[in-house]
Amino acid sequence: SVLLRENAPRRFCTVNYGTVRPTADGTGFTITVATGGHPSGLLIDPVSGDVEEIRPRGGMLVGALSEATFDVCTATLRQGQMLLFYTDGLTEARRGDD
Repeated sequence: SVLLRENAPRRFCTVNYGTVRPTADGTGFTITVATGGHPSGLLIDPVSGDVEEIRPRGGMLVGALSEATFDVCTATLRQGQMLLFYTDGLTEARRGDD
C-alpha cells in the first residue's frame, strides 16, 4: 500500500522476490520465488541441458491493483545448476526499425 500511496497514478513495477535455504540433505538449496509481472526465472542444468521455467501461477504488476495477489513456487537448485533472472528489457529490446 505504500507504493500505491507514494507513486503517481498509473505507475507500477515488476519484481521477483525469492528466498534461498539449504535442503535438509545438504545437497542443494530450496528456492522459493514470488513474482509480480516479471519474466519467468530459468533453472538451468548445464550437464543435462535441461531448462525449467520458474514461474508462479499468478503475479500481478506491483502497484497496478490495490488488491493484487502474488503466488509462490518452489524449486530445488543442485550443485552445478544455475538460476537465471532477467528483465523484460532483454525480451523487448529492439534494434533500429525492428
